[in-house]
Amino acid sequence: MSFNQNLAMTTYSKETLVAHLQQILPAILANTPVTLAYLYGSRATDNTLPDSDTDIALVLCRAVDQPAIPSNERLALEFAVESALENHNVKKPDARVIDNLPLPFRGQVATQGIRLFSRDEVARVEFETRTWKEYFDFEPVARRFREEFFESVRSEGLFPKKREKDG
Repeated sequence: MSFNQNLAMTTYSKETLVAHLQQILPAILANTPVTLAYLYGSRATDNTLPDSDTDIALVLCRAVDQPAIPSNERLALEFAVESALENHNVKKPDARVIDNLPLPFRGQVATQGIRLFSRDEVARVEFETRTWKEYFDFEPVARRFREEFFESVRSEGLFPKKREKDG
């Protein structure tokens, strides 16, 4: 099935979207520093709404001793990928470089995302293994923080009143 303009404007299956992205991303990412790309969010988990965007995580897999990509270069890369995806009839693309995003976000991408592109399988295995390990090591702590936060909201409300000091 061809991914044409009519299909882009209507609802399409996750499988069709994934196949289309896997077909076009190698050319789109050919001259970029992107090593890995994943579909994540509602389109990856089949929780889409009519106006859902298409979330694409970009992983650069830079060496530990390399500095992070400057923010202006990161934004330019994200915009360029989004523009190229739009030109290939991908509905509402939202591309994000995730290397330096918080662990819970990277962990969600690594555990629930759908791999679309891999330039380097060794780097992919390293990224996924490291992220999964860090994420699952951190998850019990994050769960405890969430539970304590929601217990506080239940007992004191979302915006607790300031307590007056004694004396």
